[in-house]
Amino acid sequence: MVGKIVLVLATVATGLGAGLFYAFSCAVMPGLRLADDAVRVQTMQRVNAAIQNGWIFLGFGGAPLLTAVSILLDALAGDWSEWPARPSA
Repeated sequence: MVGKIVLVLATVATGLGAGLFYAFSCAVMPGLRLADDAVRVQTMQRVNAAIQNGWIFLGFGGAPLLTAVSILLDALAGDWSEWPARPSA
């Protein structure tokens, strides 16, 4: 049960990171494309300063950590003697 919870948390954290990249690519970058160079530099410096917080580090650091813990829990709980799984006849 704990392994499934950790797997869900790892999946959510990974999805949040992917969503952040997607939203940034679809919303921020096209808007910056319309600005001049000085505004682009100033905006990106402010974004970089603002995004460095605990929630971002928790998401980006937590996703691979939770994935590794999920794999470890699955390895300890499961039978990997026939891995990769053979197709049943």
